[in-house]
Amino acid sequence: MKISINDKLSKILDFIYYPYVGRFCDEILSSEAYDDIDYEVEGYEEILQNTKKKMKGYFEVIEKFYSTDGAIISYIIGKDVLFQSADIDDYLSRVLGLDVEIINKNMIKLLLDILDKQEMIENDVREEKYKDKDYMLTLIKSTALSPSMKWALLCAIDNPKGYIEEYVEFMRKIKPNFDEMWIQADKEIKKYREGFVKELENHGMDFLNRISGELIKEDNLKFFDSAIMCLSYFEAATIRLMEFDNTLLFHWGYKVEEAYEYLMRRKEFEFENRLRVIKTLGDKTKYKMLKLIAENPEICANDIIEQLELTGATVSYHINLMSTYKILKITKTNKKNSYEIDKSTLVDFLQGIIHDFKLEYSEN
Repeated sequence: MKISINDKLSKILDFIYYPYVGRFCDEILSSEAYDDIDYEVEGYEEILQNTKKKMKGYFEVIEKFYSTDGAIISYIIGKDVLFQSADIDDYLSRVLGLDVEIINKNMIKLLLDILDKQEMIENDVREEKYKDKDYMLTLIKSTALSPSMKWALLCAIDNPKGYIEEYVEFMRKIKPNFDEMWIQADKEIKKYREGFVKELENHGMDFLNRISGELIKEDNLKFFDSAIMCLSYFEAATIRLMEFDNTLLFHWGYKVEEAYEYLMRRKEFEFENRLRVIKTLGDKTKYKMLKLIAENPEICANDIIEQLELTGATVSYHINLMSTYKILKITKTNKKNSYEIDKSTLVDFLQGIIHDFKLEYSEN
């Protein structure tokens, strides 16, 4: 499948997701996916926090059009407006020109798609069930949606035209803030774009999978006739796949490659740490030393020498090595060293073992 890059749509999509990133910044960062990134991607935290500051006074309004799952408004508006818009102003004008019937059709398609009842879409549209508010409300109630997504849909169903008008008014209000941030965004995107486009043209899907950890499965692509790539500044470390009928839309953060490389380095580092702990615990002398320290918090080096019948040089070597591996903490007080097992290292090790070997674990 050939993937085309659409720069105009990239900017429009970033404009659409600009309020989302600001409002749900904390929720995004507390998610499991972002825990791994841990702010180590250069400039990433700054993008998120700056966007949050700009959106601070608009949270309540944003929640009408966005949910923790993303920009639900983009599906309510539909692909025709997205793909046909020349720029942001044109996009907002086209959104404002949508009639209630199109808005409701898009909503019923979205709901049935979430319910995995795509076969019902054609029939429900033909029978004009999108005009039946009670039927639409029943679909929402029978759908496993997040509370924030349900709220956004309920707002849209209650007064579709008013909903769209309020959205456009809000987006026009925040556009100057977006334009201000886009000056830097445009520079960053252009700097990254040249190399990205070259790799994409030469290697296509293989390139995307190489920099995302095989995220995109070939089997999933056969359902689409075309794919469009849009680089994102505001969702810098995110890959968002959006399906519009037979078109797959990639909203691809310009720092995804950097984030993935960091994660791979971090995972390799964590793997090496686990191996060090295994080697340490697998050594009988080190294990006995750690057990003595755990049982006797006040123990000193001479006590270890005496109880384990070791030389001072051997104890000193093992203690320094375990300190380097962050398995042991050394505290000096009154010219005397005290020792403590670094429990966080061992907890991380155990959690890594549970994860690596797919073990079931319960604290009970």
